[in-house]
Amino acid sequence: MIKGLKKIALRALTILLVTVFSAGVFCSYSEPTEVFADEELYSSLYDVFKDRSGDPENFMSPERFVWRLLYYCEILNEVDYTYGSQEHNLACDGFVSLALRLTFCTAHEFARRPHGEYECKFYWSEEHTVAASPVDKYEIFRPGGTTVTWIYNNYVNTLVDPIVTRDYVADYENGEWVDYLAIRNVQPGDILIWDNDNDSTYWTHIGIYAGNIDGVAMMWHASAIRGEVCLQSLEEITSVLCCQNHVSILPSTNRPARVNLSVSTSLMDEDSQYTVYGDYLEKTECKGTLSAEQISLDRLAIYPNDAKDGYERVFFIVKEPVSDGEEGEEGEADNESKKSKQEVFKLIVKIESGTEDSGTLTYSIYGNEDDKLYGRDTIENFDCYKDMRFANISKFI
Repeated sequence: MIKGLKKIALRALTILLVTVFSAGVFCSYSEPTEVFADEELYSSLYDVFKDRSGDPENFMSPERFVWRLLYYCEILNEVDYTYGSQEHNLACDGFVSLALRLTFCTAHEFARRPHGEYECKFYWSEEHTVAASPVDKYEIFRPGGTTVTWIYNNYVNTLVDPIVTRDYVADYENGEWVDYLAIRNVQPGDILIWDNDNDSTYWTHIGIYAGNIDGVAMMWHASAIRGEVCLQSLEEITSVLCCQNHVSILPSTNRPARVNLSVSTSLMDEDSQYTVYGDYLEKTECKGTLSAEQISLDRLAIYPNDAKDGYERVFFIVKEPVSDGEEGEEGEADNESKKSKQEVFKLIVKIESGTEDSGTLTYSIYGNEDDKLYGRDTIENFDCYKDMRFANISKFI
């Protein structure tokens, strides 16, 4: 009898210890990060996420955040739309949530499945609960864990100062969209929230602005009509397919300054080619790596520093022999030889604020490894928000 009671007590103690341990693991991230906007709203989602990261000094740069977000929009392209569970398919809110989760590496072992499906893992130990649903430390829901209305009510004019709260955009044609977005300085990666009527209590759709692509204003979203995640023109969304009449726009980042950069002139070595990257083979926290971000040389985005009183960005210029296009073993050997002759330079572009929209632009070319200064140019009264071509950097390298 006593032995039996001892066994029962031992078993109960074991269960208790396991329960306590499991609760400790489960609740290891039970407390949400406290990020509030009281008198002054956050100026962008990036600022909110940076605060929520727990390590703002080492948080990714604004340009890296935008690039990763748009990269994962493309990865989710053609995932099937669903009205039900978003475990393997996506609705509009789940698409935005998953794109952000992938950007922050809080969706694990992500993979595309056949027939328009995806799969990934979420770990309870990394999450806490908001609105009865699990969220990561950035308070991004799992797909299917929130609604567009919840996002609107808890972010627009509550946490983040919107670019637009509610504008009537029904039947806008592409030219009207291009002008509308340009005037408001809407940037790729900004979040567009939609409503199809004048009742602001219920918002019906959400997507991620992809930018002005070949003169067409485009958005990534999960479309019920197309039946999949897709890149679609805003003209189609408002005029042809979805009939969304009102829009609210949340800035993903603070408004960047714009510069033009040229590396292609007669000053270049004819036997070499130049490529500009926003980072140089940067490893990520996620499993595997992302390739370096190649930069289009027109309308480069340079984001303000933390004090919001200036702009600075580092680019990397790779100089390498022109490829002869050979294939096979000889071509592979040639590529290895070409790689060994690669030179990497660091370009630092800095704008020191003057008036509200202009400042002094300085760009400097350094060796990537030895920090040798190859050259520097300065432009006074640089307009931060207009296209402006400045001196050719290839004259230094």
